[in-house]
Amino acid sequence: MPTVTPPGLISPRITGVGGGLTMTTQANLTVLPALPGAPTAPVATALDASAFVTWTPPANDGGGAISSYTVTSAPGGKSCTATGAVSCIVPSLANGTAYTFSVTATNSSGSGSASAASPAVTPVQSIPGATYFALAPTRLVDTRIKLGLTHGALKAGAPSTFQVTGVGTNPIPDAAIAVTGNLTVTGQTAPGYFALTSVATASPRSSTLNFPVGDTRANGVTIQLGPGGTLGLVYIAHAGAAAQAIFDVTGYFLPPPG
Repeated sequence: MPTVTPPGLISPRITGVGGGLTMTTQANLTVLPALPGAPTAPVATALDASAFVTWTPPANDGGGAISSYTVTSAPGGKSCTATGAVSCIVPSLANGTAYTFSVTATNSSGSGSASAASPAVTPVQSIPGATYFALAPTRLVDTRIKLGLTHGALKAGAPSTFQVTGVGTNPIPDAAIAVTGNLTVTGQTAPGYFALTSVATASPRSSTLNFPVGDTRANGVTIQLGPGGTLGLVYIAHAGAAAQAIFDVTGYFLPPPG
């Protein structure tokens, strides 16, 4: 196994022989560390037009101390840098757009490879004065069994509306103004995205959950309720495509008193 010289300053003696002469000199060389490995387990929490991201340091720092971390969003390439910490807040995000985040570590040799992407989160505008009530996850929509949407699988370009308040065994109060939950896609026949909106529309301004074919995935959301305590859901893809949707509510907001 080859010998690895540790990073730092070394002073080897170099000897040369030629023409009957032997010459020796001493050199001062700086051995740089390798690039650090990729951080692991990035997790994002959605905020208002921003996201708080945490991660675990890489198992291999390359032999040199990590000086900083950089978090980058997708889409948009918004970023934040942390020095001496394993968290930072990525600013200037668009409310209502789903983002994932990757993290790179930097030492004196440069930046290493990026981490795997975090699960997606969707920043939303804060609700001043509202009170939040957490719930055990409660399934409101499952198109596979026609729960919440009686027509079954979503057809591309056809918006649907479903009831959120006042349904189920643990109903959300009619006075609720917003909810948190998890939106899941499965069984999609074409790549595309879901848009969960306060009012159903065939032309959403942003996506809630983007996906390829053959991948069941979910996204945590916080969204303001529409008229009568409802939400809209649409699948955007090429004509004729279909996808199954699941929505589990995890909490709700009541308006401030007074």
